[in-house]
Amino acid sequence: MCDNGMKEFDFEHLSKAKEGYFEHALHACKYSLIFAGCSLFCLFHAIFPFFLVDYASKRARSIIEHVKERQT
Repeated sequence: MCDNGMKEFDFEHLSKAKEGYFEHALHACKYSLIFAGCSLFCLFHAIFPFFLVDYASKRARSIIEHVKERQT
């Protein structure tokens, strides 16, 4: 386990998530692309703070809600 409490390896992760490999990979890739986009928007916001004021935080909240829905 990492110092921050995150597990590095969990071979039961897919069965706990009740997902197959490709379904899980699709969600993970989707989140990755969304976070990459948010990263670019945050960089743009850092240079021009009056644009995209709450875009990244709203996207992060929507991802958190989506993950919570998938866990139930």
